[in-house]
Amino acid sequence: MEDWLYNLGDGMKNVSEKSNIPENRNVIAYVNDIPVYEDEIIDRIEKNNAISDAMEKSAGNSTPPLWYSDSFGYVYIEKFMISYARENDIDVSKEELEEQILYERNAWESEKETFEQYLSGRGITEEEFFNDIAPPSYIKTILKNKVRNHIIKNSGITEMSNKEQQEYLDEFFNEKIKVVEIDKDFIKNHR
Repeated sequence: MEDWLYNLGDGMKNVSEKSNIPENRNVIAYVNDIPVYEDEIIDRIEKNNAISDAMEKSAGNSTPPLWYSDSFGYVYIEKFMISYARENDIDVSKEELEEQILYERNAWESEKETFEQYLSGRGITEEEFFNDIAPPSYIKTILKNKVRNHIIKNSGITEMSNKEQQEYLDEFFNEKIKVVEIDKDFIKNHR
């Protein structure tokens, strides 16, 4: 487990951070008129590869695990969810972010050695992780959870099982997300 987290940290330190967004961004698609940029897809591909590579190095597993997602589909849904949040005045408060950071700190406290392996692989301190690296990811996670909850609440399916709710969300996204792919060569070469 610790080798896996070290390898994951090592792989993730090589993934571009959002602060490194290029000035001239190539639009490869639109999701409901919202641009999807080449660097966003490449970032998702690199994250998926870092996770897969870490698992393969640690466990000798050469087949992608079940969670291995389609990078394009992941980014398309994420773009839609961010747009949905804006349209429905859903946001993440400073208090919600601080609560998530505290929760994560406490969760890692019982796995201190394991967490330190990840940080070591990434070449960062715990403070750098919780102050600089984690917050943008936590904000997206909180926002996406709030969007999911909003969609479920407005649909009236709150009494359904988690599996049924996920099936409803999958269908909702399939109906609502309209993708127009622009850069067919990039998409073909990276899918």
